[in-house]
Amino acid sequence: MIVEDQESVAAMLMDPAAYGESGPVEAIETHISRVFLVGQRAYKIKRAVKLPYVNFSTAALRLAACEKEVELNSKTAPGLYLGVRRITREAGGELAFDGSGKLVDAAIEMVRFDQSKLLDRMAVGGELTPALMTAVARMIVR
Repeated sequence: MIVEDQESVAAMLMDPAAYGESGPVEAIETHISRVFLVGQRAYKIKRAVKLPYVNFSTAALRLAACEKEVELNSKTAPGLYLGVRRITREAGGELAFDGSGKLVDAAIEMVRFDQSKLLDRMAVGGELTPALMTAVARMIVR
């Protein structure tokens, strides 16, 4: 169940000026995340949901989940995960990356990559080989 309105955060992340960019922002929606692609970067936020298997109901929980994701996934995708950006509400009401205001959300900052290299797309294209799956599994268990 969705427990918090994140539309102001999504609106900020859809604005290229928030990143110092001028090009378009593309949004990808999943059941528990939103990814915003701009320039050579991707920014991923957790949806404000509370489900039997995941609790992202507060900004602090979403920040902790983002930090954990970066910690874990940096092992299997070194160089892809750049860190976690705090999204804050500043004194004037505007949202900002890493400001001094109240934490309202968090975003994982990543290097943008070719979407055809996602494992689900590789599987559909017949490119997900047993050797690749074994290599990924070995990286995960390290």
